Amino acid sequence: MSLMTELRRRNVFRVGVAYAIVAWLLIEVASVVLPTFKAPEWVLQVCTFLVIFGFPLALILAWAFELTPEGIKREAEVDRTDSTTHVTGRKLDFAIIGLLAVAVVYFAVDKFVLEVEREESPGGAPPSIRSLAVLPLENLSGQKDQEYFTLGMTEAVISQLAKIASLSVVSRTSVMQYTGVRMPMAEIASKLGVDAVVEGSVLRGVRN
Repeated sequence: MSLMTELRRRNVFRVGVAYAIVAWLLIEVASVVLPTFKAPEWVLQVCTFLVIFGFPLALILAWAFELTPEGIKREAEVDRTDSTTHVTGRKLDFAIIGLLAVAVVYFAVDKFVLEVEREESPGGAPPSIRSLAVLPLENLSGQKDQEYFTLGMTEAVISQLAKIASLSVVSRTSVMQYTGVRMPMAEIASKLGVDAVVEGSVLRGVRN
C-alpha cells in the first residue's frame, strides 16, 4: 500500500483540511477580539504560533490513532477488517462542509458588510451590498461522484448567508441555471437582481 493511499485511508488529509479551516477562523476572530480587550500584540503572536505548531501535531495524531466505536485506539492495534476510518471520513466530510460554510460566511460578512460600514463616514449612504447570490461551486476534482460534496457545500454556504438579517440571498433553485455558465459576474448580478455574486470552487481528495 502506497504512502498516499495510507494517508487517505487514515483521514490525514481530511484532518489537515479541517484543522486549517479552524485555525484560520481562530486567528481571524482573535485578530478582531483581542484588540477590543486591549490585549498586547504579543498575545496574538503567541496564539498564531500555537495554532501553527498544532498543525503537524494534529496530522501525527491522525496518522497514529483511529477513532473506533470503543474509543480512540492506536492505529496499529486496530484490525483492518474492523477499521471504521471510512465512517470517520464521511463525518469529517460533513464537518469540513460546515466549517467551510462558516469560513465563507465570515469572509462575506467582513467584506460585504463590516468593511463597507468601516469605510462609511457618519451620516453617509447605507452599505451598498444588501443582496447577493451564491453561484454553484465548481467541482475541480473532475469526478462525477464528487458532485454531492460540491452541491452540499453550495447549499451550506447559501443557508449560512441567508441567516444574516442585513442580506437578501437568492435561493439555490434560482442560481442552478448558472452551473458551468461562463458569463460576466456583472451580467449575472443584473439578471438575478442582486448587488454582488459569490463564486468559488471545491477540490476534495479522492477517497479510497
